[in-house]
Amino acid sequence: MSKEWPQEGYFACGGGSSGGTLITYGAMAQENIPLHASALLGREIGIRGLTIGRWLRGVAPERRASDIASVTAIAFALSAEFDVAGTYTLDQITEAVQHVSRPGKIGTVIVKT
Repeated sequence: MSKEWPQEGYFACGGGSSGGTLITYGAMAQENIPLHASALLGREIGIRGLTIGRWLRGVAPERRASDIASVTAIAFALSAEFDVAGTYTLDQITEAVQHVSRPGKIGTVIVKT
């Protein structure tokens, strides 16, 4: 398994593995992340926070393209794991943005190209 992002963030907590980094990004959810100290102790697991703005400023365009391709592939492969609030086409982008901003929205708003 590669030690480069994004894989380490996705696989660090799997069945007794050691090493790697749990990466959390954004602040969309208001609840705490439940994490017991025993999940970290003795396993050399790190935790990092990341925002989209810092990521955009901090990586080369080639890396951004690679990261986006990896995340897109993972999202498609695991699409059944997402709670979908709504799906829009690119010509409905205004409606999609409005949906994202709705109070009480639960789930992911998807824009298909």
